[in-house]
Amino acid sequence: MANHRVEVKGGKVTVDGVSFGEASESSTVRYLVTPSGAKLFVDGQLRNAAAG
Repeated sequence: MANHRVEVKGGKVTVDGVSFGEASESSTVRYLVTPSGAKLFVDGQLRNAAAG
């Protein structure tokens, strides 16, 4: 499986450069990769890539 870069910087959370919306530096971020795909959770809430 490929490596992924998850970052929380400047109030935004990104995965491989794709924005997933706002997140503070103190947020709990979990990125789960399974054979069926990957999911990003911020403070327990499932996130989808931000539009635009």
